[in-house]
Amino acid sequence: MTGADVFAVHTTEHFLHWKRYFDPSFAVWQRAPRQLILGIARGTFNLQPFFLPLCVPSSTASPLPSSPSLQPFADHLTTDNNLVMTSTGYDNDRSGGSSSSSSSIPSSTVASNESLATSSSSSKSFANQYEVTISKQEALEHFKQLMHVEQPLNVTLFEYIFVTSIQQKLILERRFGPATNTTRQIEGWVNSCSVWGKRTAMKSDGKKLEGRWLWVLLDKHLDINVIEDLARYEQHCRHHPMTTIGYARKSKGKERTNTRCKLLSEMVHRLRKKSLCTKVYVSPYCDANQPLESRDSKGNYKHHLELIDDCDGDMTTFMKLLKTKFKPIRLAVIDFAGLSTEPNDIRAFVKKFTQIEEIVIDHGLTFTVLSRHDLLTNQAIINKFDCRTGCVKRSA
Repeated sequence: MTGADVFAVHTTEHFLHWKRYFDPSFAVWQRAPRQLILGIARGTFNLQPFFLPLCVPSSTASPLPSSPSLQPFADHLTTDNNLVMTSTGYDNDRSGGSSSSSSSIPSSTVASNESLATSSSSSKSFANQYEVTISKQEALEHFKQLMHVEQPLNVTLFEYIFVTSIQQKLILERRFGPATNTTRQIEGWVNSCSVWGKRTAMKSDGKKLEGRWLWVLLDKHLDINVIEDLARYEQHCRHHPMTTIGYARKSKGKERTNTRCKLLSEMVHRLRKKSLCTKVYVSPYCDANQPLESRDSKGNYKHHLELIDDCDGDMTTFMKLLKTKFKPIRLAVIDFAGLSTEPNDIRAFVKKFTQIEEIVIDHGLTFTVLSRHDLLTNQAIINKFDCRTGCVKRSA
């Protein structure tokens, strides 16, 4: 059966109405409605594999029940599909036209803000309430993949343009969706990194612009997508069932107890909501290089644990669990340093507790899943934990 790849969903009310026509076992329905609505609205999430068998051509299909205000669906149906959803059922229709897609960064020497903004205007009209906050680490890593000062070897995949602060934000929104970050904040991150050099000034249409001449990867060659990353992680958890346990820590510092516990509560919430953890353990005062098994063993943090929402205990409690629970465990942490910056200690920890099958690194909007085999045998992978260069905000 051929089906429509996407259809626009305006509200959670519509989402809840239409989701009954898709495979209810698909974990994303229960876990990530906001991300799905954003992905569907942007046309970046493919729902075709999850259609139930009842989605057949209109000649044999029964009319679907009406939902609250179906007009928004009719206004935003994509016409470049074999199957078009209507208020009465599914009709085979290829009436011409093609669905709109994100245009690549303009090929002119000075990139046009208007043409860059066009690709994200439709997504914002649906999903501006689902804005994300991009971290500095995520933004700079993405820019390093896309923007280069020197001419790349495969020049046909790139274009040489003048990139301003406005365009930097638009480039990020192509990857991560509508963002709460300001252009000033993003520009500050880029300026703090010496990779792309200093800004220069030029005039365009009588206006003075500040930016950098850079080789930027054409949008059509960028095949990564946050919505798909989130969906793939949930699919991975569904296809590899095991207990997902989260761990968060807060480095030693001078914060007040209430502030420290509030930040840890935000980490716990993030691990439960995004990494799908059923239990989360924390170390309220712990440096990144401290041995895993000795954490929280000397201090009494009972008062702290009482102030942290939805916390199941500290590292000593987690150790007791590991010594008594022998079912497979997926350990989720927020960035590599959120677990430890000592690769050898991590390897010894995983080797000792054989029930740890995976370690999942939550980077904010994407995930890295490391298997037990790779953690024990692949030196390059285990060395990724030796990465701490400064304090990282993990509570956002």
